[in-house]
Amino acid sequence: MCKLLPLVFCACLPACGLLPQPMVPRLSDDQQAQVDQLWVNVVTPPEHADRQTFLDVISVYSLYNAGLDTVRYHAEKRVGDRLITMDVNFDKDRPARDEFIVELYSRDGILLRRERYDRHDVEQSLPQLMSRMPVVSEPKTDEEKKRKAEWEAEVERRKNAVEAATRPAGT
Repeated sequence: MCKLLPLVFCACLPACGLLPQPMVPRLSDDQQAQVDQLWVNVVTPPEHADRQTFLDVISVYSLYNAGLDTVRYHAEKRVGDRLITMDVNFDKDRPARDEFIVELYSRDGILLRRERYDRHDVEQSLPQLMSRMPVVSEPKTDEEKKRKAEWEAEVERRKNAVEAATRPAGT
């Protein structure tokens, strides 16, 4: 039953093993059932798997990241004398509450900027930047050509904005 499960998660995770985006994956009912069964199998009885095998199962099947009921992830990064905090909140039973929050604080702890992204924002961002407009066939009508050109211009604009934002201001 679970021989193919790692493939499900490999598609979600890059080679480095990190989250591919700042949000944990939301699984289909079938995938969730497979993950739940893995947990039942590996902890029944509690000593079913030895210490190393327990870690190996969690790692191989990405059980630290996928199929979880709730996730609260907090990270901090110092940039000069400022602090950036990043929080991921996920609840399997409340998908509308999935969020990624980025906050920038001054040295004195004053909030300088706060951005909140929902699941849709996060899941749409990277694929839009990394792929071409999905088309079944080449655009034929003027309207299809116009939509394709607008989409390509928007992707290019966003890529340029990402590049510019990662350079020192004013350059």
